[in-house]
Amino acid sequence: MQGLLEAMDSFRLKEGLILTFEQTDDLNVEDKKVKILPAARWILEGTGQLAF
Repeated sequence: MQGLLEAMDSFRLKEGLILTFEQTDDLNVEDKKVKILPAARWILEGTGQLAF
């Protein structure tokens, strides 16, 4: 998680995505949104874009 937050800071992003095997969650960390999705669900939903 810390690496993702550092990358989001470097690229000035407000939204991030973590792909997992089966975990699903939405987190608000500092002033950022992190979506945690199963990779299969992300692929099957099609666009691969974040939908917050």
